[in-house]
Amino acid sequence: SFAQARFEAASRAFLTGETPEIDIAKQDQDINVGERLVRRLVLEHLALNPQQDLPASLALISIIHDVERIGDYAKSLSELALLRPPV
Repeated sequence: SFAQARFEAASRAFLTGETPEIDIAKQDQDINVGERLVRRLVLEHLALNPQQDLPASLALISIIHDVERIGDYAKSLSELALLRPPV
């Protein structure tokens, strides 16, 4: 997944001291925007259909929040990689 690839790149940078080949901070912002969009769309759907798809909608909001947290972890790891002394 998108967030998983960012996390793997950040982990590699942290463990090896190499600069990530991608802009993890920028892509974390993209993930955050995506989370807000999905959450808004799900809530709009529930506002129009309050009795329909509630469990699935709540699960989707939970999943998208988890993906956003993975993006945050990747960003934090990439920031830590910059502070790590060279190997």
